[in-house]
Amino acid sequence: LFNILILAITIWIIEFSMFYIVETQLELNLNNTFLAILFFGVFANLSGIIPSTSGGWGPFELIGTIVLVSFGADREIAAAFTIIVHLILWLPISIIGLLCFLFDLRNKRV
Repeated sequence: LFNILILAITIWIIEFSMFYIVETQLELNLNNTFLAILFFGVFANLSGIIPSTSGGWGPFELIGTIVLVSFGADREIAAAFTIIVHLILWLPISIIGLLCFLFDLRNKRV
């Protein structure tokens, strides 16, 4: 159980660090960057419990944008930030999944 807890905390730190790095590149001009990134990460990820499309597209962007705007970010830049970080989270796993699917499909035909 302790190892799982350490792994989960490590993953969250890596994910939130990615949010911070993207935030510095887009210059969101947040009132409190640490709290904004913390709230963004928590609430945007929790939005995944709202039924939506595969990958959580829609609620993640809406909730994430609302959180960032509440911390002083411009609405358009906040929406762009949310879409970019969602792509960073979603795209690598989806590409790996597609490659595994195609590899498995190719092996079944042989």
